[in-house]
Amino acid sequence: MMRNRLIRPMAAGLVAAMVWAGGIACGAEQPAAAPLSAIPASPGPNSFVGITYPSESRGLNFNIPGVVSKVLVKEGDHVKAGDLIAQEDDSVDAAELLAKRAEAVAEKLQVDAARADWENKKVEAARNEAMFAKRVVGKSELEKARLDVVIGEIRIRLAAKQTEQKELEAKTQEAKTVQRKLYSTIDGIVQKINVHEGELATNDPKTPCITVVLNEPLYVEVELPTATAKNLQLKQKIAIRYTDEQAWQSAEIVYFDPVANSGADTQHVRLQLANADHKRSGYHMEVKLGEKVAAAADSR
Repeated sequence: MMRNRLIRPMAAGLVAAMVWAGGIACGAEQPAAAPLSAIPASPGPNSFVGITYPSESRGLNFNIPGVVSKVLVKEGDHVKAGDLIAQEDDSVDAAELLAKRAEAVAEKLQVDAARADWENKKVEAARNEAMFAKRVVGKSELEKARLDVVIGEIRIRLAAKQTEQKELEAKTQEAKTVQRKLYSTIDGIVQKINVHEGELATNDPKTPCITVVLNEPLYVEVELPTATAKNLQLKQKIAIRYTDEQAWQSAEIVYFDPVANSGADTQHVRLQLANADHKRSGYHMEVKLGEKVAAAADSR
């Protein structure tokens, strides 16, 4: 029985190393792993090898392609969500925005002019009403004056609609100008910058302009034998430590891959680890399971 308990963690550690070495090579936004030969097979009985990863990794792109005019951060900088980190050349869009705003102002003046003309038409209609009552003007002249008032009111509504249209065009152009700016969507650290001033930025998700990662908290990814993983639960606390340190820490299980690896007979598990010391990700961890968990797995 004791021999089995020693062999299983070692085998699982080897599987974890092979799986994650291959997985990192394929993942576009994961930190680089150590060479396979540098990953320990297993730290000891009931222990398994895990690797720390950012809890969030965002590959950020501009909404529309364009020439980059400013990169406001450098790799390694700490940023907050909402920080402006890069900008495309928006000179043409800005000029167009000014033109649209000027057109909107001109349309507002048209509304004022139409309203003033309408007020004048109402005065004329009132005068014609009085003159018609005194039989100074005929009915046709009175009807024309009344019709001019109606037409004047329609012209006000038309000018108002045209103003709304021009204001909408200005807002649309303003939104286009904003799309030339790139903001961080998370608090984190700038990991990679792929475009620089004067270069063309695309919105290809495979090649993000700037990658921002969050290492607080960290995720610890580990492959466990299926029989062992069956005895674990979400929010369960697990003892872990960096492989080059003595101090143990507590991490919480936050995710089980819903599909186990039937070929390797392993289950992918994710732990969440507080990172008050601001350690970088990509380090190896020893994940140690309690005796009860190991015993339950051995009995299967």
